[in-house]
Order: sequence, then structure tokens, then C-alpha cells
Amino acid sequence: MWRAFKAIFYDTLKEFFFSDVFICFNVDHEMLVGRVEHLKRGKTLEVVNKVYAIKDGVIPIKALKDARNFTRVYPFSYLCGMAKSLDQGVCKKEHLEHYAPVPKKDLVFLEIDQHYFFIPKKSLKEEIAAFESALFKADYLFSPFLLMYGYIRPNLQESATLYAMLEHSRLCVLITHRKKICYAQCYNLKIPEHLGSADAKEEQEDYVQDEVFLKSLLSSMEANLTHMNDTAQEMHDQIPGDTTPPLSAQESKLLEEEKASISEVIGLLQESLKQAYKHPLYPLEDFVEKACILNTYQLGPRMVEKLQDELMIEVSCVPISVVEQLSIFAQREQSDDAL
Repeated sequence: MWRAFKAIFYDTLKEFFFSDVFICFNVDHEMLVGRVEHLKRGKTLEVVNKVYAIKDGVIPIKALKDARNFTRVYPFSYLCGMAKSLDQGVCKKEHLEHYAPVPKKDLVFLEIDQHYFFIPKKSLKEEIAAFESALFKADYLFSPFLLMYGYIRPNLQESATLYAMLEHSRLCVLITHRKKICYAQCYNLKIPEHLGSADAKEEQEDYVQDEVFLKSLLSSMEANLTHMNDTAQEMHDQIPGDTTPPLSAQESKLLEEEKASISEVIGLLQESLKQAYKHPLYPLEDFVEKACILNTYQLGPRMVEKLQDELMIEVSCVPISVVEQLSIFAQREQSDDAL
């Protein structure tokens, strides 16, 4: 009865007179990535993407002011974030007691497609408190596994496949078989040197570059690849007989740092495969044939080749925006639209 009344009167009036604004934040090492989507009557009026520099673990005032400017003007604003705890996960419903770190009564879980996405109640309370102390009270906090699953779900395959969402400071792994999730694990990553401590000017330059990368990746992967091909062809035409242009000193340094970072990622992916194959109760019954890296920043082709060589499986790389996925799921929640 209330749902019918709400749909006819409250939701209709709200949609006619007010806008919905979804404010999404994700912290990745010393970067705060933000996205604001302003919608009215189902139409997107405005999308704003920003990257803020975090210094000494403190959220910049500019980010707080930007968020507050929207919440003051639009009463139906929703703040969204992603849970970071390492003890959250996802598994088949019937396997929950074997994968959950605590008894079921101490979990908060969501059922989707015969899977349970879970997090201990204690960890969720800590996540909520941490988000509120850093920014504001969160309206929605989503599991990284839920964001990944929503992104890959339309393209799930029967063959065993590894999916990894790669951030600068975090790696989340899902392994699927016959379109079902059979393994999930989150890891914290060591911070590469080029993202470590530096003077304020260098940090600001890095964050500006990261913002450019983010906008570029969100625009179109196809345009990115076309540009890379055109650039390579131009360089080939300018240097006859030389198919591998020499790297500058800065590019060489960055490449070495990327190699150090990717080595840790490779080790964790190999560990995930090992754990999936050797699970004492539900071992993976088939060999993983493919890996798909959902990268939140630009991963160079050399690093993709290294991943493929070390893992000895086919590796593809697809860009993903965490804040964009947060906004998508928040809109689904707000409209009671199931995944």
C-alpha cells in the first residue's frame, strides 16, 4: 500500500519539482576521485569529474566545499562511496559458511543471482564511521565486488575467467566459472615510487596528469587506441627502419617503477589462482583461460604483455571508473531497480 502511494504521489511530485544529485567519492592512495551526476526526470543535466590531491591523509577543503555546494542547492543529494575492508567478499549462497570470516548472524549481506555479497557488521560500522569522519555521512556504501560484478555481468562466459580491478593502492580479484563466482579476494598494494612522497609541486603535477588520464579513459577506449595507433604510425614514418622508438629518461624511470608495481600484482594474481585451484572444499574444476584487468588508471601495453607472459594466459585490459559505477548503483538503489 505504501509503495503504491509513494510511487503515485511522493515519487511523481519529487520527480516533477526536484532534481537528484549523486555525489561519488573514492580514495586511492593520495588521490580523491570525485564524480557528480545531476539528474531530473530521468535526464542527465550535468556530470562533473574531479581529482583532488590528498596530503597527509587529509581530505582537501576544496572537495568538501564542492560537495556541500551541491547539497545546499539540491535537497535530494546522495553521497556514495566504496567499502575498503579486506574481509568483505562474495560467494555462492550455499558456500557462505565456508567463505565468510564470521558467522552469518554477524554479517550484512546482499543476495544477487544466487550469490551473497557480504561484509561483517563490525567492518561495515567502521567503514561508515571512517567515511563520515573524512567527508560526510554516506547514503550508500557499495562493495567493490558488487561494482565489478555489475560491470562484467553482461559479458560473463562459461569458461573460467579471472577479473581484477586494479587501483594504485588496491587489487580486487574475482574468478568466475560457468557464469558463477567461485573466488573473491581484496588486497592492499604497496605504493609505487612515482606515487610516493614528493614535494608539493610534483604532487600537484601528478594529480593533474591523473585527472587528464581519468577523463581520457572515461571518454572512449576506442579513441584512445586509435590515437595510439596513429601516433605509432607517425613515429614509424619519421624514423625509417626503426620500429621501437627510444625511451626518454623520464619514460624509462616510469617504466621501471611500473615493472616493480606490476610484479606485486602478478604475485597476487598467481596466489589467487593457486587458492582457487586448491580450495579444500570447492576447488576450481577447470583451468583459467583468460584474465581481464579492469584498470582505474592507464596501464601501458608493455605491462599488459608482462602480465600475459607471467600468468601464461590471455590478458585483456578494460578501463573502469569506480565513481561512475558508484553513481550507476546509487541510481539503481534510488529507483528500486534490481541488478
